[in-house]
Amino acid sequence: MSARDIVFLFTDIEADGPVPGLYSMISFGTVATDIEGNILDEFEANLKPLPEASQYEATMDWWANIPEAWVATQINQQDPADLIPRYIQWVDDFGKIPVLAAHPAFFDAMFMWWYCLKYTGRRVFHGSALDLQSLVHGIFGGDFVDASRLSWPKDWLGGVEHNHKAIDDARGYANAYRKIRQISKDAKRCESLDGILEKLLRYR
Repeated sequence: MSARDIVFLFTDIEADGPVPGLYSMISFGTVATDIEGNILDEFEANLKPLPEASQYEATMDWWANIPEAWVATQINQQDPADLIPRYIQWVDDFGKIPVLAAHPAFFDAMFMWWYCLKYTGRRVFHGSALDLQSLVHGIFGGDFVDASRLSWPKDWLGGVEHNHKAIDDARGYANAYRKIRQISKDAKRCESLDGILEKLLRYR
């Protein structure tokens, strides 16, 4: 098993609350790439809210400040019971080790894992998600807080606006990974980066 066996699933989710189950994932986008960051395919969807869930007041206040993004989550909402199995089949079709990548990984991975388990009973993703802030901090050093997206050079996102439309944000993160990898290669740190990924594969 090597880093070349990975398919990265750069994923952004949007939700109406801070945790799955009590609240709903209402949209997500995934951009699949190979180890070099070359884009293989994309998947995006809006989801119907969980019937038993509510909406978190502070999250809804946040959405009120970006109404265009909220409206985008309400279009063509699909039943997650039908959607999630289709998404998992899409992931399986790559025939690779699926590693979810996000920023922050704990939030997006939490929702994706929960939904996949609820609707299929499967652990779909590799046990360790790739957190882009941690990757940037590990490669470039400095303060961990300064490794967040808010501190990245704008060109890292490849000209894609971070607008809380899930597929756009996922595209930006895929672009950022490719840029980080290129910088690492130019600085002859690519062996080090591949070493990090090899270690990640040991944890399942």
